[in-house]
Amino acid sequence: LDDAIAHGTRAVTIMSSLALKNDSQPNLRQRVANKVGSAGLLVCGGNGMGFYNFRDRVWACGFDTRENHRSGGVTLISHSGSGMAGIVDVDERIDFNLAVSTGQELCVTMDEYLDFALDQPETRVVGLFMETARNPEGLINALEKANRQGVPIVALKVGKTDLSARLTVSHSGAIAGRDDAYTAVFDRYGVQRVNDMDELATTLIMFAQPHPVVDGGLVAIHDSGGERQLLIDLADQTSVPLTDIDESTRTRLEELLDPGLPAVNPLDAWGAGGPDADQIMEKCFAALLEDPGAALGAVIHDRAPLGTIYQEYVEYLRSGHKVSAKPVFL
Repeated sequence: LDDAIAHGTRAVTIMSSLALKNDSQPNLRQRVANKVGSAGLLVCGGNGMGFYNFRDRVWACGFDTRENHRSGGVTLISHSGSGMAGIVDVDERIDFNLAVSTGQELCVTMDEYLDFALDQPETRVVGLFMETARNPEGLINALEKANRQGVPIVALKVGKTDLSARLTVSHSGAIAGRDDAYTAVFDRYGVQRVNDMDELATTLIMFAQPHPVVDGGLVAIHDSGGERQLLIDLADQTSVPLTDIDESTRTRLEELLDPGLPAVNPLDAWGAGGPDADQIMEKCFAALLEDPGAALGAVIHDRAPLGTIYQEYVEYLRSGHKVSAKPVFL
C-alpha cells in the first residue's frame, strides 16, 4: 500500500480481511484506513473480492468467471464477495455492466457505488446484496435518484435475525441495524426486496428485459394442472394480478384446446399430447398475450432430461411476443 501511494496510484482494491493475529493497536484495518484517508486514495474493500467492470473490460477480482460476458444493463453491488460471485455466473441471461464486492467499505460505501451506477446510461436495474447502510443519508439520496430516473432497485438484505446480525459485525465490521427500519425505507422508495439468491437473480432478469410493460396482469400457460394451481396460490400470496381474460380470448382458446380443458388463465393446455400439441401450446400462448388485460406472459413447463430446455418452449415465447410486443418469460 505504501508503494502504491508513493507511486501516485489513485485507487486500489484490497481483498485482505485486514486482520492479524495478536495485532497491536490501532489494528491493521485502522492503520490502513488512516493511510488511505491521508492519501485521498479510493479503495474497493477490504475483505472484499474486487470488481468486474464488464463495460470497460476491467477486472480486479479474486474469483474466476467465464470469458463470454457481454456488457449489459445490470449492476450488482454486494457487501459479500461470494454474494457477488454467486450471481455473476448464475445465469447467462443476466448481462452486467458492473459487479462489485464492497466488503468493509474503507472509504467508498454502497450508496456511492449506487450513485455511480445510476450515472451510467446503460443501467436498467441495480441489485444490492446488503448487510448494512454505512451512510444512511447517502443511501436515501441514491434511492431517490433511482426513483427519478425510473431505475428499479432489488435488495437482498441480510441480518434479519439476532444471530445473523451479530455475524455481520464479524464478517464486514458492519452493524446490521433494525430490519423494520430497512423495510420502511425500502417501501418508501419502491425497493423490491427479495429473500434469497434465486429470487435476486430472477428479479434482475425480469427488470433487465427491454420491453415496456403495459397495465394489466399475468397470463401463463402450463403443461400441468397441478403446477397451474401452484402458480395461482403463489400469485395470491405475492399480490400478483392474474388476467381475467375476455370473452373473445376465451372463444379462441376453446377452438384450440383439446376436449375437457377449460379456457381460463392460467391455462393448462396439455391435453391428449398428440402430434399437434406444440402448435396448440404456441397458438394458445399467443392468444393469451393478445388479450387486452395481459401485461406479460409466462411459459411454465417442465424441463427436458438433464435439465435442458426444449426448443419448442422458446418458439412459444417468440410467437407470443411477436403478436403482442409484451414481455415473456420461461
